[in-house]
Amino acid sequence: MTAEKMVVLNDQLKPSPSEKLASQWADNPRWNKAQRTYSPQKVTQLQLAQPFDFSTAKAAADNLWSLLNQPELIHCDGTLSPEQAQQQQRSGKLLAYLAGWQITADQNFGFPLYNDFTRFPVNSMPGMVHQLSQTIDPTTMPIIADAEVDCSGVLNAYELMRSYIEAGVAGVHFEDQLMVLKQSGHHEGRVLLPTREAVQKLVAARLAADVANSNTLIFVRCDAHSAALTTSNSDPADAQFLSGTRNQEGYYHTQSSIEHAIARGLAYAPYADVLWLETERPDLLQAAQFSKAIHKQSPGKLLAYNCANDFIWADRFNQTQIAQYHKHLQSLGYKLLFTNSDGFKLKSVSKRKIAAPAFNQMPNALAKAPQQARI
Repeated sequence: MTAEKMVVLNDQLKPSPSEKLASQWADNPRWNKAQRTYSPQKVTQLQLAQPFDFSTAKAAADNLWSLLNQPELIHCDGTLSPEQAQQQQRSGKLLAYLAGWQITADQNFGFPLYNDFTRFPVNSMPGMVHQLSQTIDPTTMPIIADAEVDCSGVLNAYELMRSYIEAGVAGVHFEDQLMVLKQSGHHEGRVLLPTREAVQKLVAARLAADVANSNTLIFVRCDAHSAALTTSNSDPADAQFLSGTRNQEGYYHTQSSIEHAIARGLAYAPYADVLWLETERPDLLQAAQFSKAIHKQSPGKLLAYNCANDFIWADRFNQTQIAQYHKHLQSLGYKLLFTNSDGFKLKSVSKRKIAAPAFNQMPNALAKAPQQARI
């Protein structure tokens, strides 16, 4: 056999890119419980002949996955600016969280500033991730970002996920709300998407990560605990929670309950890496119900919980109970604890402390500020 024929034969024996990808999905424990509704061939068809380098996002995602698989619960507080991220890193924080609540109220690329409303350009959040990535090393302090900006369809979810990966993000969280009426999960007025539509967006996000050859983590926030409306009655998965009535805007009334949140969590589990339970108030009993039900069907599934800093904690717990709350969540199997808006509130409170003193006391207030937050 000639050397030329040997080369041809060797090329024929080499696995194709799609075969290599199929082997990765089969052999990597990361994907043991993951489901994809598309083939490895579809991914390789979408990949460019000379793909972009997404190694930063890939390394960041691998580090985030490792951190979340440690036994300790991680606290992830909201970051509003690169400087805040730098201070968080210096104080020993392991993660940075870029919440849409904060970017809508400040730092977005548009002129309107409304806290917790999706009314700003789609590149605002990826742009902020890019700024953070220039200040901290996202591979050592991974960034989780909110996919809040008008994910009105699967293509929007795909493109936003790709933009985040280009910026170096480690994980992105999606919500099962209608974005045009989006609210924080512990506030009233939310309208749910049908379960099927929410799953389709998770699939689109995973496809974007696969095409980018990145293991970017997908978080999904379950808002059904406190949401009373949904856009459609067409999804059989939602039928048991529908009341059969509609409001004046045409949305369907649905049951707000931990059972509804559990049902959606179970439906999302094969398509997301982390399930986030969102409740209107801190409730360990409901957190335990959610954890037990999810882990019965999907053992070891990563769970997150939101301890919003505008919860009225004193109405439900004493100081000792508040201090022990995160330990209880850890015992229930939760791995990540979010506080989403503290960056924005810290900025406002700090400014108020400096601005509040009378004019003749201002130099003293300004003199103390650099000592409290060294840059």
